[in-house]
Amino acid sequence: MLHYAVTGKNGSLWTRTYTPATGWTPAKVGGGGWKCAPALATYKDQPWLVIHGLDEHLFHAKNGAWTSWQKDNLGWRLSTHAALATRGDRIWRVVTGMDNRLYTSFNGGGTWADQGVVPGWRPSHAPALAANGSTLTILMRGTDGTLWASDYDGSWQTAHTVTAAAPTGAPTAAYYNKLYSIYLTT
Repeated sequence: MLHYAVTGKNGSLWTRTYTPATGWTPAKVGGGGWKCAPALATYKDQPWLVIHGLDEHLFHAKNGAWTSWQKDNLGWRLSTHAALATRGDRIWRVVTGMDNRLYTSFNGGGTWADQGVVPGWRPSHAPALAANGSTLTILMRGTDGTLWASDYDGSWQTAHTVTAAAPTGAPTAAYYNKLYSIYLTT
C-alpha cells in the first residue's frame, strides 16, 4: 500500500492511500494545527507520520491512525519539518532545530531516543534522510548554499559536499539502486 500526506493551506493534514486493486482512497483530514510538511515512512509494515505542530514541537502517529497523535518525548523545538527513514530495526528522524543545528533520533517501537546533534553542521533548511539496507544517508543545504551529505555507520561520518549541487531550498532523498536527491535551484 502506498501512502501520501500533505499539509493544506489551512494547517490540516490530508492523507490518501493507494493499492492497485482499489486505486486512491478519498482524501481524509487527520487533525489540524500543523505548521510544516509531514514526514512519512514505513516501519515494521506500518506507516509512521511525524509532523511539526504550531507549538514548534513534533508529534507522531502510526498505522494510519492520524488522529492518535503523541507529542515528542524529546522536547525539541524546530524551525522546519522533519525527515524520516527506516534503517534495520529502527526508524530514524532528523530535524533542524530553532538554533540551526541538526538533531537526530531513532525509535525502536516505543519512545524516541536522542542520538545527539550532528557536530558542525548548520543547515539552512530541513534535511533529507534516506536508507538502503544498512546505509543511512543525510543530506542538507548548508548555510553556505551547498548540498552536504553524510552516511551513518554507528556515528555520522564527516560530511562532504555534493559536487555541482547548489540548492535554494530543502532537498529530498530516496534510494533506488543508488541515492537520488531532488532540490530546487535557480
